[in-house]
Amino acid sequence: MLPDMRWMQKVTLDEWQWALSVIWSRAFSLGNKGGALIPLADMFNMASPADEAKLTPLAQDKLENGGVGFYAATDISKGSQIFVQYGGGNPLPNAQLLLDYGFIFDTSPYDVAILRLSLSENDPLAKVLWSSNP
Repeated sequence: MLPDMRWMQKVTLDEWQWALSVIWSRAFSLGNKGGALIPLADMFNMASPADEAKLTPLAQDKLENGGVGFYAATDISKGSQIFVQYGGGNPLPNAQLLLDYGFIFDTSPYDVAILRLSLSENDPLAKVLWSSNP
């Protein structure tokens, strides 16, 4: 039996896009259990490459009932801003930050560019490289 989809007739394209952008930009990954919107947790700002994340997410296997938790990586002074590292603690390049969260940093040591290069068989460099790598 198919689910009742009549509710979709009441949702405009603008409302759908807004809801999708909220989910994509604010949801926290729960590993293989999907993701979740967590009240107040989306208010933490992303630590820039120059800032140190103040809170670190707890590993999912350390939590009961599939919850979400953070621990303080350093002492946090009263009134100081609390930063987290977006992307599950893995550094993200600006392209990924823009795609997933809608912002970039002025500079980032994690920016990357992938270049695919090829050499002609007649290129002297190719001959050197190919002869040294059997």
